[in-house]
Amino acid sequence: MEMMIKELKNPITEKYLAFKNLVFDNNFSWYTNTSTLKEYGTIFYGHSLLERPCMDGFSVSRIRSDYFDDVLEILVEIAKYNNLHIHYFLRMHVNATHNYGGGFACDPHYDHIFPHKNLLIYLNQASGPTVVIDSENRTEEYFHPKEDAIITFEGKHYQYQPNVGERRIVLVATYV
Repeated sequence: MEMMIKELKNPITEKYLAFKNLVFDNNFSWYTNTSTLKEYGTIFYGHSLLERPCMDGFSVSRIRSDYFDDVLEILVEIAKYNNLHIHYFLRMHVNATHNYGGGFACDPHYDHIFPHKNLLIYLNQASGPTVVIDSENRTEEYFHPKEDAIITFEGKHYQYQPNVGERRIVLVATYV
């Protein structure tokens, strides 16, 4: 069986390290988002760099952060380093999730209603695996986060909250 999750190599450039330091700085702006765990009353924090298309009535992605250009450059470096062909990015977002004591998983979901691929960069070491589900909803493949790890995949997926006391910080980009 072919693997659904492909781990990429991270060149860990100076620009990448500078952005990572920025994300962990107390002055980085985080915004509250409702969670896919609504029934448990949990939230997550995020920083939108490139808003997904079809939000707020717009059919195109829109730049939402002054850090967009730097992150785009980082993602292009990673794509070139891994010989990964990307036509264009649809969404870029930094997510921070916490465990609220239950170890819950979010609902399985697609990030868009049309075919696309996901790229995740784990900016810190935290528990809470990412899970990708095959097209028949029968097989699940797990990736356990490691700091600076990068994965790409397509399809329905979900993730578990990290252990109590941890924050799970991930840069999410979707692309075609």
